Amino acid sequence: MNLGFAKWIDRWAGRASCALLSGCRTLREMIASRDGLVGEPRRILLIKFWGLGNLVLLLPVFRALRRRYPSARIELLTLSRNRDLLEGVEDLDGLHLVDDRSLPSILWTLLRALLRVRRSRPDIAVDFEQFARASAVFAFLSGAPHTVGLDTPGQGRGRMFHARVAYDDGRHMSATFLDIARAAGAGEERYEPLPPPVFEAD
Repeated sequence: MNLGFAKWIDRWAGRASCALLSGCRTLREMIASRDGLVGEPRRILLIKFWGLGNLVLLLPVFRALRRRYPSARIELLTLSRNRDLLEGVEDLDGLHLVDDRSLPSILWTLLRALLRVRRSRPDIAVDFEQFARASAVFAFLSGAPHTVGLDTPGQGRGRMFHARVAYDDGRHMSATFLDIARAAGAGEERYEPLPPPVFEAD
């Protein structure tokens, strides 16, 4: 699907969804205390759709989360076009793939992934998108009792998360991604780049 059209849908439908769901969260928090992480998580959902370069930058972040939570099952929600890069990443236990070739395929595969994720009951959902609202909505609907993501000015997505990291356009994304991992409980590790997985030809 055309990237510009996808962004247009995310801007308008995503903005309305974020406003509605964040309003529901505010009402719920007036009645009960905020959800939070209790104990060691057994299942962690990570979300990153766009940008192969950003996904390469995330490889050390996946490693940091794996070191912090060695026994947890860590899964990533991403676009199917990123599959070849990510299938060999040893710090990920599974992928949930979204087919973005058309609007119907996006909606169907997102819904299928959401149902699968909700059945698995993640303890944390961590959204690494900077601008997309669809990822924030997915994290909210995942059922995770603790959600982490970027609070990007003007995007209306910060209220979707329990733990928010302020987005600074002047900060390198590698540092920002590591900040998000730390908000999810990762240690104070230095950012050390990792090469993408290499596949041997048959």
